Amino acid sequence: MLSSCSLVKGKFTKPYTAGTLAKILTGDSFATAQFEQDPIRRRRRIHRLETSPFFSILQGFRGGEKKICSIMNRLANLGFVEWQKITFVDSNEEITYQAPILTQKGYDQVNSGKYMNQQKD
Repeated sequence: MLSSCSLVKGKFTKPYTAGTLAKILTGDSFATAQFEQDPIRRRRRIHRLETSPFFSILQGFRGGEKKICSIMNRLANLGFVEWQKITFVDSNEEITYQAPILTQKGYDQVNSGKYMNQQKD
């Protein structure tokens, strides 16, 4: 989510959805770019994802993308993440989606360098 937060204010970039972030964390660059029709844009997107310091850090994570998205929802419920509505125009079509963005509480937790207290559901 840290890399996604930096994309909020970019002119040509937008934050990633929870599903795309999960794919980045599990190392699935193909799935994140499979619907991009322009081959140059597809290569650029895959390159940007694969050079991220977060790419594939949770490869083999038990529960995979579904579990990662579940954790993002839990972080939102705890106030570490908020869902931001993102709208932009692409090829004269308005596109709207929800992206997880760190709140101040989330930034403070990350910057503290400390683990969160874990409680099992």
